[in-house]
Amino acid sequence: MLHQNSDGPETTTAAAAATAPGTAEITLPETAVTEPEASGEQLTLPLVSPVTDAPTSAPATTAIPTTTQTPTTAVVPTTAAPTTTAAPTTAAPEQPTTTTTAAVETTAPPTTTAPVTTAPPETTALVQSPDGRSGSELDYPAVINGVILVNKTHWVSRNYAPVQAEYFEDRWKLAPEAWTAWEEMKAAAAEEGIYLVFTSGYRSYDYQAYLYDNYVRTHGQEQADRSSARPGRSEHQTGLALDITGDGVTFSEDLAETPVGKWLHANAWRFGWILRYPRGKEHITGYKFEPWHYRYVGKAVAADFGPNNTLTLEEYLGVD
Repeated sequence: MLHQNSDGPETTTAAAAATAPGTAEITLPETAVTEPEASGEQLTLPLVSPVTDAPTSAPATTAIPTTTQTPTTAVVPTTAAPTTTAAPTTAAPEQPTTTTTAAVETTAPPTTTAPVTTAPPETTALVQSPDGRSGSELDYPAVINGVILVNKTHWVSRNYAPVQAEYFEDRWKLAPEAWTAWEEMKAAAAEEGIYLVFTSGYRSYDYQAYLYDNYVRTHGQEQADRSSARPGRSEHQTGLALDITGDGVTFSEDLAETPVGKWLHANAWRFGWILRYPRGKEHITGYKFEPWHYRYVGKAVAADFGPNNTLTLEEYLGVD
């Protein structure tokens, strides 16, 4: 149960915007909710029941075949007895033969038209990650050399939820080992007069979808993809990523030049954290420099990065 702003410097979270119960619409603030919530706003999302990464829609055309059966019954009366009794023996077989053929031709097309063939593409068009995983494989993250990796080429589905949380409460939580490492780092920094502020941790798939969509509406697609992860591609969904600021410090590249930013870059590795999106590595990570975003990888791996790291996790693991 994480309530970071119960101690230490107070965070800059604003009051949550009210949403009428049961409504599907979310009233968004006029100001941008930046990645990682620079405005600190907390809104209320409608309840969602996450089931699958590729929702299916009930085919509305399943009633069509039942209406096409009517021509079949209309054809049957054409084989009436008076026609066969008036004609020679040779004519009688010809008449039913042509009538029967017509009945087969009229009923065959409705049978093969497509309520059955159009439904499968919706249910089988499963999302495939660029790393080749799809379907239930995306319910778990890629693990490379013992390190969990979620990025723009290694995705996870909505079903991957390692931290139990709901919507806006989830940002105050982490995976247990990451939470312990955060507390150790925070305490060590405080001993040196540096007061770290927890701003955003675990995010569910649906919460990330909300943030990303809001960012797109506010800043446009291109800028959103440089600053905010699409759902299923955010490290925050692992519960191992943390956005950190300090008292009076805002989310900008200038954070790197503050006492908070400098202390983190020089010391976070000692507690198992690495700067995840270093300066000048956007062509590798896909994200601009974020001096506030740290990723827990464990002390052994973080030691390979060391203080003031400029190495990315992709480079370290040798993958995209």
